[in-house]
This record gives sequence, structure tokens and C-alpha cells, in this order.
Amino acid sequence: MSLLAKSRKEGQIQHITPQSAGWRYIGFDVWMLKKGQTVTLESGDRELCLVLVAGLASVKTQHADFPNLGKRMSPFERTPPWSVYVPPQDKVEVTADSDLELAVCSAPGKGSFPTRLIRPEDVGVEHRGKGRNQRRVHNILPDSAEADCLLVVEVYTDEGPPARGRRISMIPPSRAKRRSWKKPTITASIRRRALPSSGSTPTTAAWTPVWRPTTTMW
Repeated sequence: MSLLAKSRKEGQIQHITPQSAGWRYIGFDVWMLKKGQTVTLESGDRELCLVLVAGLASVKTQHADFPNLGKRMSPFERTPPWSVYVPPQDKVEVTADSDLELAVCSAPGKGSFPTRLIRPEDVGVEHRGKGRNQRRVHNILPDSAEADCLLVVEVYTDEGPPARGRRISMIPPSRAKRRSWKKPTITASIRRRALPSSGSTPTTAAWTPVWRPTTTMW
């Protein structure tokens, strides 16, 4: 994936490539754009999943136009985000219609599937674990979705209600009994079926756990 912006990397607050991270597949970028700013991306030989973490945007590719996307202005709303899947060999222009926090996940792709919009209602929501291990999971690009390699989920971790004896003088009484949720983690990973088989050329992806080396949090 390459970047073509009027001011190169302006607004990009995180840029992780397989080369910089020391793994084989996953790329992860985070952009913080002001209203009216535009960033242009080329997918190259990779498939992309653009996640509107917070804010509104219009997304245009060579084959599709998705104006006026978004509703969630903060990830703490805990509603599924709007996202866009982009195949390899495509060009994407994202214009911020408000202040925008944008996550861009990438992995090698074959071009098997077209560009498409992923609406909040398309995102499966799961609750896993109990107590302080409770997690709310938004399956943005699950294994059942159309993509060559990329998996993308958004995970909220429940910190639980305030512990007994904890200082809560700065918390309004009406909120003190509410559960507290950490900012979500966007997790990108490789589908197991996309990993090389045991008979292929040796590679770290054949034995490395799928989730651990490909998780990024900001």
C-alpha cells in the first residue's frame, strides 16, 4: 500500500508495516484528519479494510463511491462502525466530513472480491467472557465475510464497576455504578486458510499463533 497525499503522511499518527513490525502479513495505519482533509491510498497488492473509528467521511474508489458515511462520533458509543473493504489494485480517496479517526488494516490479497461497504447492521456483535474478562466484539470482517486473507474485529474490554474503596470523587454519582469500558482495540489478523500448508516453503506464519503477532492497539 502506498500513500498519495497533498502533504505526505499529514494526519497519519501510526504506520505499521510487516517490515517494520517484523512479521509477514499485516499492515496497520491510523489517521487523524480534520474536517475537509483528504487522504489518498493505493492498495497495491494488498486488500484493505477502512474502519471509521470516530467521525464522518466520504470514501471514493475507482469502482465505487460511498458519500456521507458514519454516525458514530466516539468509539465509546459502543455501536458498530462503518467500514469499507477495498481489493488490491485499487485507489481510495477518503475525505473527512468531520474530524475523523480512521483505521486502515491491510493484508496480501488476490483480488477475488470487489469493493464493498460494510454497514453497522452488517457487523455481528458478540459478548465473550464474564466479569472483568467480559468483552464486546464487533466482527467487522469475520472469517465468513468475503476477503482473501484479512480478518478485522473491534474489541471492547470491560473494566467492571468501580472497585470497593476506589476513589471516585471525580466521577459523578450517576456514573459511579456504571460499568467502565476501555477504548476498543482494532485487531487485524490472517485467516487460517490463507496460511501456507505444512508442505510449503518454511515460513514463520506456519507456526506463529494467528492472533498474537498481528494485533495492534492505539
